[in-house]
Amino acid sequence: FTSSFAQEAGWIWKTPLMGRFGSGYVYSSKFISEDEAATKFSKFWNLDESKTELRRIQFKTGRNRRSWVKNCVSIGLSSCFLEPLESTGIYFITGAIYQLAKYFPTRQIEPALRDRFNREIEYMYDDCRDFIQAHYFTTTRDDSPFWLANKHELTVSESIKEKIALYKAGLPVSPLPSNEDNYYGSLDNEFHNFWTDGSYYCVLSGLGCLPEQSHTQMHYHPDRVEKSLEIFKQIKQQQQELLEHLPNHYDYLRQLHHVT
Repeated sequence: FTSSFAQEAGWIWKTPLMGRFGSGYVYSSKFISEDEAATKFSKFWNLDESKTELRRIQFKTGRNRRSWVKNCVSIGLSSCFLEPLESTGIYFITGAIYQLAKYFPTRQIEPALRDRFNREIEYMYDDCRDFIQAHYFTTTRDDSPFWLANKHELTVSESIKEKIALYKAGLPVSPLPSNEDNYYGSLDNEFHNFWTDGSYYCVLSGLGCLPEQSHTQMHYHPDRVEKSLEIFKQIKQQQQELLEHLPNHYDYLRQLHHVT
């Protein structure tokens, strides 16, 4: 799994591989220069900057106003891009291909289907953008101009404002699937509920942004609260038992690929 480490003007990722790990510093050039970022990145990993070759990549985030225009359809990086905090690049490709197959079933271009495709791609991008922004404006960090700006000056959509308000009020953030058996494995269902309650709960609670009260129904069912606490206790015990007996990630991969 990939680890992310918040920094003064962005974040550093670490992705472990079998023989090494990949890493990079995603930063805002508005708050730190390229040379300063290189110095801080080298220092973070105890590297000699003068002997370290760093690959420097500039990017702008955003999406096309329309992904499908006349007989041209933009997909992936030609259509939209977000910073890699949630690694949405592959999803943007597969999601767009799925929607294109859905709304372009023949060689005949139907304007209504084209317009629906464009709206779906807009939704896909905006939904992911909102989730990534939640990593920033809900943080308790206020130790640098970068974090202060993201906390107080970031322009966010009404949709993500509503989701955060629901979360703080103890209510579900995303619509619950009517049938979980049919939800998972259905790209059409998952497309419109890509970031589930679990996605928001993990990120927001990890950032120290916790609900201000429990779910409203829990006030009328104290027995369920007691039962859930017991279940959480059992899960914690099971986790500890598994940690004591299961191999770590590297050892598991070595066994899986028969590497000695």
